[in-house]
Amino acid sequence: MSRWCGKPTMSKAAFNEQKRHARQREISWELPYWEWLQIWQDSGHFEERGRRKGQWVMGRNGDTGPYAAGNVKIIRCEVNNLGAWQQRGRLACGSEG
Repeated sequence: MSRWCGKPTMSKAAFNEQKRHARQREISWELPYWEWLQIWQDSGHFEERGRRKGQWVMGRNGDTGPYAAGNVKIIRCEVNNLGAWQQRGRLACGSEG
């Protein structure tokens, strides 16, 4: 069951931030706000989003392709980090706890 992710302005700001980071990394963004929000709601981890160890991120399958429905999943940062390390030899999230 999905749950509400707080105030709409908070989730819209988080959406815009993630979209901006994707653009800075030259990764295509194909998720409208409502679809992005539904993915996070369905995961149950919206309030635990972040780029530090133990937090949750929206990762792309195989760390390739666009941010698009069917190509993203909500995973722990350290799992996403492992994928980025294997793909490009760099860390995707910090190791702070």
